[in-house]
Amino acid sequence: MINVVFVYSDIIPENIINKIVEENNDDININIEKRISGPYACIEVLIPTAFILFILKPYTESFLSEMGKDHYEIIAKLIKNTAKKFIGKDKIVPIKVITSTDSPKKTGKYSIAFSVMLKISEKYRIKFLFEESLSINEIEEYSNRIVQFITNNRDEEILNIIIANKNILLINTALFTYDKRRKEIILLNLKENILKEGNNELLWNDKKGIIYN
Repeated sequence: MINVVFVYSDIIPENIINKIVEENNDDININIEKRISGPYACIEVLIPTAFILFILKPYTESFLSEMGKDHYEIIAKLIKNTAKKFIGKDKIVPIKVITSTDSPKKTGKYSIAFSVMLKISEKYRIKFLFEESLSINEIEEYSNRIVQFITNNRDEEILNIIIANKNILLINTALFTYDKRRKEIILLNLKENILKEGNNELLWNDKKGIIYN
């Protein structure tokens, strides 16, 4: 059984949460945590997204590697179907950041509505960021890549990558995203240039499994 947690803000209508649960309850144990929305004094990429899909996994075992193809497809489907409700032109749940002056803030590169998170150890975790501009096909490809990433890399391997690059971590969180041009998952270095497009250093290549310096 696959275990996940839906952590969502109270600004999301309950009927949307219920629909997501109904669509994805096959072979998935879903726990739900409602979060009261409020102000955050941190950079935007570290603000909890309105909906967080938290995938639970043992810290010392490879997730999904011993499961069949059907389980792989189930978790990929869960990610893509949920992401489509919050990202892209067909999204049904628009989310805005409100500034201290009660005025909407211009949307950044990465979604404030949806993210996928994974805890690798007691100390470190991964956050998969989704660009607002992703198309439906790109969301589907990214969802598959996330599952491949989890499947092909044991916890200790991912942890070694994170520790080797801990100087770029933000609150012990490694930020990954989908590079649309390369069509692969990359580890972002946003510590020095937060959300400045074109300044992100490619450190992880999910096709070759190597670190770029």
